Formats: sequence, C-alpha cells, structure tokens
Amino acid sequence: SLSITPVMLDNLCDVEPNDSKEQASVIQGTTVVGFVSKTNDSDYYVVQYKGRQKKFFTLKTEEISLSLSVTDSLGYILQTIKVKQGQSATVSEIIDGKGFLIVKPLSTNYSSMYTIEIKDKP
Repeated sequence: SLSITPVMLDNLCDVEPNDSKEQASVIQGTTVVGFVSKTNDSDYYVVQYKGRQKKFFTLKTEEISLSLSVTDSLGYILQTIKVKQGQSATVSEIIDGKGFLIVKPLSTNYSSMYTIEIKDKP
C-alpha cells in the first residue's frame, strides 16, 4: 500500500496560484524560493507572528529585476524596494501579527528564480 507523509520544510517553494492576497502562500520558515513564470506574475506570501515583530526581508535575484513590497495585515503597502538583476536588497519592517510580501517582475525574463530570506537581525 502507498502512504503519503507530509514534510515540513524550512524553505518554501513558490506554489501557484499565489497571484493575490486571497491565494497567498503561507511562509512558515525563513526562506522562500520563487519563480517568475509568466507576464505580470505577482507572487503573494503571508507572514504571521505573535505580536509586533521587526523583521528583515532580503530579496535576491539572478536573471530578472524585481520589486518586493511589504504590507500590513490588510494588504496596504508599507514599503517597496526594487532589486536589479543579479543583485540583492534588504528592507526592514515591523509586522503587527500578520503581513504580506508581494514580488513583482520589473523586466521580462519569465523563467527566473528569486529568493527571499527573513531574519530577526540585519
């Protein structure tokens, strides 16, 4: 007989569809590996913490320029950073219980990988 055992991973891989707040992938670890797979492919992730916590979000990209927005629990954008192809950038924000991360392409390379790392300190 075949059995399936769920596995909890520290790294989350981009799971489509996650093109809106309602479809956001839940981040449970500290690293996300995502892909830009189509025109205007926005990827939404939700982060959840107990109380208010300051977090540092680093977006690393290889073959595409991207933006990373951090929102409040309702989805209102608090900050956005733009990251050029082959570079990385970090934004810090206080998350009050829940927030969203939104990754959007700024150029047209539709098979490109990116990584988001989440830390308590820079």
